Amino acid sequence: MSEPYVIKMPQLSDTMTEGVLVSWEKNIGDAVKRGDIVATVETDKAVMDVEVFRDGFLSGPIAAIDAVVEVTHPIAYLVESQDDVVQGEAGQSAQPAAAATPATPAPAAGKPALAPKAAPTSRPQGSKASPLARKLAAQQGVDIDRLSGSGPGGVVISNDVQRAPAPFEVAVAGDGRPMKSMEKAISRAMASSISMPTFRVSSHIRLESLMGAAKSAGVSVTVAVAKACGLAMLQHPKMNWCYQPDDKLIERSQADIGMAVAADDGGLVVPILRGCESRELSELNGDWKDLVARARTRHLNPEEFTGATFQISNMGMFGVSYFDAIATPGLAAILAISSNTGNGSAFTITADHRVINGADVANFLQTLKTLIEQPSDWMGPGASAIPDGDWDYDVVVIGGGPGGEDCARDLVAHKLKVALVNDSPFPGGECLWRGCIPSKAWRAAADRMRDRAEDAHLGVTGTNRARLVWKDLEAHRKSVLETRGGMALKTDKGVRIDYLQGFGQFVDAHTVAVNTSTNHDDPHTRAGLPTEKASKTISFGLRWSRPVRRPLCRQSRVRRKPLKTVVS
Repeated sequence: MSEPYVIKMPQLSDTMTEGVLVSWEKNIGDAVKRGDIVATVETDKAVMDVEVFRDGFLSGPIAAIDAVVEVTHPIAYLVESQDDVVQGEAGQSAQPAAAATPATPAPAAGKPALAPKAAPTSRPQGSKASPLARKLAAQQGVDIDRLSGSGPGGVVISNDVQRAPAPFEVAVAGDGRPMKSMEKAISRAMASSISMPTFRVSSHIRLESLMGAAKSAGVSVTVAVAKACGLAMLQHPKMNWCYQPDDKLIERSQADIGMAVAADDGGLVVPILRGCESRELSELNGDWKDLVARARTRHLNPEEFTGATFQISNMGMFGVSYFDAIATPGLAAILAISSNTGNGSAFTITADHRVINGADVANFLQTLKTLIEQPSDWMGPGASAIPDGDWDYDVVVIGGGPGGEDCARDLVAHKLKVALVNDSPFPGGECLWRGCIPSKAWRAAADRMRDRAEDAHLGVTGTNRARLVWKDLEAHRKSVLETRGGMALKTDKGVRIDYLQGFGQFVDAHTVAVNTSTNHDDPHTRAGLPTEKASKTISFGLRWSRPVRRPLCRQSRVRRKPLKTVVS
């Protein structure tokens, strides 16, 4: 009878040293075909399937559910005949009939498995270590990731481990439970980050335009931010590099961006969106939906959560006003995104000073700010720059001169709801007050006086002593203002422009305060600076989910930046 085939705890990542048996998908005695999934195990970052590569019958002793088993150690066996099947879990007396060596008993649930004399620690991140050095590091409790190798090519050797200072641990009272695989992985990663000389740089970036553009494009805001980071790295490639011990830099051109996702069991998983600098948004968005769904249940493949070149941690949805994230070896920078406020959202970069400096990060954030606040430049003209919301108006125009009126009328013609805020009862602005209309009235009177003074050669005398009655001229000017202003107001209301008299001031990017405390009924007395708080506020933004055609306003500045408040 041939020896049973050993089903081992697989090593599914370079950092994995042990796994937890989560479930058995086959029972003892079941027939198993090549390619079948027999069990699931929890690694330090995900829940993975255990696949077999030959036919047979599942035999014990099998590892117990929740048992912690080191990589390459047995969790079960395959035998050729059902008569050879052994019942029972590891730790019981049953053994495979023809096993060449006894199975290593799986530990009781909740207790970590320890190999005799301690198993060698995992390979250091970003460098190499000799087998003896890894074994000594495990025995002495030395963090091999923090050591600089003195061997050939920077390899960590046993002397490096022996010279390492003893780890400093503070005694803590209480009965602690063993960490889960993910908790231990996070603990190790955070400890390894201590060796990185980091610094932080923050910038406030407004997200409204990107949020609206992402919704119009049908993609996640998270994916749009990742894409913007990838594009910014094309201009600032050092942000995508990393430090490699000793004194080396890994220069990477492809932006593989990892973004933190909370798993359903309370852990933290960082799926990676590959090629953010070059792939289409729609393609990235499709990949991200699939990654997030499997990340929450921790069913990612190793290549889907290892090897990020840049990372993003977003806590804006939790109302967090500011935080910074911790960069770990293999990254030059990590981005922390806080909640959106009146000044924008705080984007904070934690960077490895061995790779990049403050100017590098500042320039990167400046480029990223432009990309996020002006998404139409790279997401296309169909992307709306204004987010959806329960707004009072689509657009608010402040200033009722001819420019403001023309803009408001053009917007209304494109089926938008518009408010026109002006500081007098009639629209018209400076053109009626001190511009074209009054100056023409004054000049017309002056021209008549000049012409009459030069008519003596025609036999007309006495006209060189003309007298201007100013109050009569002003009365004429005011009548022109009232007549033309009244006609303009009637036309504006007729096309359904909401005319609001008052002193308009911005509260934030989507709110205008209309102060009526200095309003006058007399159309010839304009409102002065407000002395009291605003009597009302109005909000504005795009209220529709579909893209809106760009209005062809006569003001050139409006044509470049449509659907925004215009100050005329």
